[in-house]
Amino acid sequence: MRHKRRSARLFASLYNTHQEHPAMSKPKRPNKAKSIIAQPLFRSRQEQPAKGKGSYRREAFQSKSWEASCFMAA
Repeated sequence: MRHKRRSARLFASLYNTHQEHPAMSKPKRPNKAKSIIAQPLFRSRQEQPAKGKGSYRREAFQSKSWEASCFMAA
């Protein structure tokens, strides 16, 4: 008998966790630091050499200010 009551109490405590702990019921807000870091401005890139080995580009020439262009499009 004793084990049945203990398991029922344990189940009730697991089932009603949001009622016992009011701090856990707060809605999550977006993390501003993570959202800023996730922007393409902070993405790590390998710099391409302007002349010499590895400098050939198949695409047309793009300007060096790609950061400004990605924010103007948004």
